[in-house]
Amino acid sequence: MADSRTALEVTAAALDRDLEGYTVLRQVGQGAMGMVFEAEQRGLGRRVALKVLPPQLALRERTVKRFLREAQSMGRLAHPNVVDVYEVGSRRGYHYFAMKFAEGPSLDRVLKAGPLPVEEVVAIGIDVAGALAHAHGRGVLHRDVKPGNLLRDGERVLLTDFGLARHTDSEDGSITESGDLVGTPLYMAPEQISGEFGRIDARTDIWGLGVTLYELLCDAPPFTGATPSAILHSILQREPARLRKLRPGVPRDFEAVLHRCLEKDPSQRYATAADLRDDLIAVRAGRHVTARSPRFFDPAVRWCRRHPLQAALAAGALAITLTLGGAFRWVWRQWDESKVDVSVAEQQAEDAAARQAQAEVARDRERRERTVAVAQRTIADARQLWTEGQAQSDRKKQLEASQRILDVLRTSALDALPEIRAEALELAATLARAQGQGEREVLAVLEPLFTALERDSALLYRAAVLSGLGRYEEALTLHGLRILDRPTDARPPYDAARIERRLALAALDRGELARAESALRGSVSRLGACIDLAGESELLLAARVERARGQLDLCEAAAARAELEAVLAREPGYIDAQATLLAVERLEREPRRFGTSAAQVPVPVATPPAPQGLEPQLEPVLRALEQLFRGTAAPTPRRAQSDG
Repeated sequence: MADSRTALEVTAAALDRDLEGYTVLRQVGQGAMGMVFEAEQRGLGRRVALKVLPPQLALRERTVKRFLREAQSMGRLAHPNVVDVYEVGSRRGYHYFAMKFAEGPSLDRVLKAGPLPVEEVVAIGIDVAGALAHAHGRGVLHRDVKPGNLLRDGERVLLTDFGLARHTDSEDGSITESGDLVGTPLYMAPEQISGEFGRIDARTDIWGLGVTLYELLCDAPPFTGATPSAILHSILQREPARLRKLRPGVPRDFEAVLHRCLEKDPSQRYATAADLRDDLIAVRAGRHVTARSPRFFDPAVRWCRRHPLQAALAAGALAITLTLGGAFRWVWRQWDESKVDVSVAEQQAEDAAARQAQAEVARDRERRERTVAVAQRTIADARQLWTEGQAQSDRKKQLEASQRILDVLRTSALDALPEIRAEALELAATLARAQGQGEREVLAVLEPLFTALERDSALLYRAAVLSGLGRYEEALTLHGLRILDRPTDARPPYDAARIERRLALAALDRGELARAESALRGSVSRLGACIDLAGESELLLAARVERARGQLDLCEAAAARAELEAVLAREPGYIDAQATLLAVERLEREPRRFGTSAAQVPVPVATPPAPQGLEPQLEPVLRALEQLFRGTAAPTPRRAQSDG
């Protein structure tokens, strides 16, 4: 049965049809060893995360064993900070296992909003260290601890994805251990890179957790490089920057704990995850820890251990230098004493002002992170409720979805987050139209909102609403005006290219192949201009991935692969690029011409510039929009209907 499915794409609909016992709702993730779907276990009414091995991967016995080994590893564990496994099975060519469904996002997505508060990172470390201590006690090494494998679940953080786990009590060791590197380069311990499999133990996971906590604090990993090989070289040869230099507000004891986790010699790290957890608890309680604070000469000591001959030569040269320099000590001392001391009171005042400014910045960042997380979760829930309401003809669920979108639009903290509000407005327009409201009625209700904004923001939001109504050509025209207004800004052509691709896919659904191809080539061309303007900004990677999607729709696999490889060379863990590359590989295996079952990859949410002056007209507009959702809006005046 697996052979007959190798060419089929694994979708929620296919799984819902083929897997008895589960109602599969939607795909929520994808990795090298499987796809994850949100589902409901029939009979129990329990929400689960369903991890499925695609049939084309199931053709290799070794891959199936690795997949089942992950389920077995998780099944050994019963800890509040480890994702629970409910069932393992195989049906109609699909190998799968069902796990607890975590409500929150993974920490790599949370990190996109910026570094986390110190107290929150300490709490995350305590949760994950406790989970690792439990796993190690039951003979399971994770070997891939990183932000992407940590999920929020309310106030807790859960450890998941045991795809590279090793059972220490197994006679055959690890299925993945064949002399190949296993793990994610940014988070691999030195002993993993050098192939010292005999030294891979609990301290390897402690290294991964140390790198993760460092990144959560500094918004950057301790070891970086332009390519995977450069990253591995950095891990083996370089020392991480002092944590307090990058994040001055971090307590010294916490810095000491993390630098001990990042010792290249495993014998210098914590012996067990339980010891690490105890020190993290001491940091939270303000007690002393067993780790020693890093000293300025520690990197030199470590270098001497790794290079004894060079160290001996350097010591000889230093001795000669010190001997010759002894004659100048007295002169130096006299000059040093002649310097004017800085006032202690002034220095203290400057330090206090700097600490206050840092605290205010940290508070603002934390508020922004919470606002983004809540808004994104609300929008996702609204989409899910709307889909369920349509499928079940449940008017109550449809109204609840509409109300949640209105709640997002009413959040005043989103004034500085236009990408969230634009997405919410686009979805609001789509829902209003789907509930039987005319396009003119929707535009007339929202017109006061547009007139309250300055020009660029008005064009941006009007384009979002028109896109939600399916009027892509008009939305594209508005983005064209933004391009003329801001010819050196990469954002307007990026937004326009996304709309042009949506127009192309809509034309393709209608069978208008010539129109679809023309729009797709226009989108690819715009993205080329966006890439030229983006420089080294974060928008560069998003534009390259979006351009690859357009080339994929045109069935130009080689061009799409070149764009994606350029992205992954800079950012190996870029999820959108990895997911799109899988679609490119499918096209390479089964070449086709444009217009024959084109791959439609979801369009990401744009990040437009900040609008201004949104609040004054917002509430009356939202009340009118709510009436549209409920079907109680008054007739629209003729003049208003003519707008848009």
